[in-house]
Amino acid sequence: MELRKKTYIFGGKTWIQRPLVLAQYDQLAEVLRGKPMPQTFDAAGVIASFGPDIHKALAIALTPEGMRPKDKDLPEIEEKIRWSIEIPEMIRAVEDFFELSPLHLLFEMLTETMQRVSTIIQQAKAAEDMLKA
Repeated sequence: MELRKKTYIFGGKTWIQRPLVLAQYDQLAEVLRGKPMPQTFDAAGVIASFGPDIHKALAIALTPEGMRPKDKDLPEIEEKIRWSIEIPEMIRAVEDFFELSPLHLLFEMLTETMQRVSTIIQQAKAAEDMLKA
């Protein structure tokens, strides 16, 4: 069975995007570390969130045709993408990402969890303050 995939041609190469595997989620999490959560889960929000590191995220999501994701030399691919992808193609790749991989669901779940934890902490602090009074 053929996996769902999207194809792009830039920089003289054909690039494939498929649903992410677990290791790619780990790689993306590393690139996202310390960055703000996207305000919106669309291409503009994700591009803004990654900022100048968007080429690193694209290097994780896109694989040269004929190569397996685990065989990629990420620093080399990051530079190839950084110097060859045009903005419209970058936007299309980010939009396709949401169709292929439900990362936005992970972000939404993390945001909800963080909000619940924040509420619990605030309630515990309020209870502690009441006990002190």
